[in-house]
Amino acid sequence: MEKRESIQRREATLLDLRSYLFSRQCTLLLFLQRPWEVAQRALELLHNCVQELKLLESMGGN
Repeated sequence: MEKRESIQRREATLLDLRSYLFSRQCTLLLFLQRPWEVAQRALELLHNCVQELKLLESMGGN
């Protein structure tokens, strides 16, 4: 609920938004009895986060 409120107040970071949406997806997928999709989406989320971190590091001039 805390993340949801910060999103509504437009105070959430991109990571906050992503983790909130992922948690909602997981809840729905588990309710639908599709736990394998939770694992699959977790891998996709982690891969995307790593790629974005690499991109941000290269843009930072380090």
